[in-house]
Amino acid sequence: MKIKIHAYKYSSDKPAKYEFPMHTHSDYEILCFLSGNADYFVEGNRYKLMPGDIIILRKHESHHVILKTNLPYERIVVNFDLAHNTEFESLLAPFNNRAAGEKNLYRSSVIKDSNMIYYLKKLANAQNKVSKICWLLPFLEELKNVFLSGKINEKPTRDKATDIINYINTHLTEDISLSLISEEFFISQNHINRLFKEYTRTTLWDYVTLNRLMLAQKKLSLGKKPTEIYRDCGFNDYSTFFRAYRKHFGHSPKSAKKAKDFARADEIRNELLEKGIILKDTREGVQWKRA
Repeated sequence: MKIKIHAYKYSSDKPAKYEFPMHTHSDYEILCFLSGNADYFVEGNRYKLMPGDIIILRKHESHHVILKTNLPYERIVVNFDLAHNTEFESLLAPFNNRAAGEKNLYRSSVIKDSNMIYYLKKLANAQNKVSKICWLLPFLEELKNVFLSGKINEKPTRDKATDIINYINTHLTEDISLSLISEEFFISQNHINRLFKEYTRTTLWDYVTLNRLMLAQKKLSLGKKPTEIYRDCGFNDYSTFFRAYRKHFGHSPKSAKKAKDFARADEIRNELLEKGIILKDTREGVQWKRA
């Protein structure tokens, strides 16, 4: 059972307003907002956060936080991947069975009678993978029950920036240009640039490129060849795709599987270290010793 899970509690005493740019993950994420004054954006939709609120994000859902003041920003963050274990598939319904950028927010007032925040605090303090899993699974079970109850119905704030992002996501693999979007929404190109920068902390074209690269990464993880998928991901020529992929991920598209294998090797080393076993690379091969 190859489960990835990382959890921590983090506090920024005097966070910079623009410290947290838009980004995505190749795993699932849970954020529990503990203190601060912030808005959270998911696929361009805005959620006003209150202490005790929980935000959930599925794979490749673009997101970022905007801090309204320099109050201390405290949160618990959990990143995990259940690695296609079918026995846990139902627990992922709150993440997967919804539209992107919708039903991400679980208000503290809705989950106040649950143990969800208690589980997350225990998870953040857990010292080994087994303990983390033991706290993650009951959290996901309660999350699923709240999701299925129909109580998660608060609509995020939507505006012109949200409409533009939805348009980009719908036409991601097609020819997209600033002039085309300007004509579609009857907005000047300069205004679109300002609007997009304000809401995503990145440029329109960087957002398009990032989402195309995440789509390519997903296709490569399924065993497809780079030369077969770059056009399907919106890139007109392979050299442009190759340079963008290597710049973002730190390795070439052809090395995607190898990079994934190295990441898995690091996970195994960390799992063994939690059990008191240290692996060391030597000229004679990999050797181990007790910590």
